[in-house]
Amino acid sequence: MPEQTIADRVRRLVVEAAPIAVGRVHAGMVLTDDLGYDSLSLLELMGLLEAEFDLPPVDGDFRSVRTLQDAEDMVRRVLDARRSRPRTPA
Repeated sequence: MPEQTIADRVRRLVVEAAPIAVGRVHAGMVLTDDLGYDSLSLLELMGLLEAEFDLPPVDGDFRSVRTLQDAEDMVRRVLDARRSRPRTPA
């Protein structure tokens, strides 16, 4: 999946799920301070990202997510880890 596509999809979800109206966004925006996320809305965002990208539960990975860039990086990291695992025969 191209890097830009991941960033665009993550940004779209982050903005759509933001508790406050957001105009322009940039990678350094802090989810809590700049976008109004609280612990519940962060959990909801985590669920949206898991569903959008077909991710396994990312609880541990999500603890370090503070900014929009962190969310993008986390999705890339999880997708890369999934791609690098050997496939098991069905």
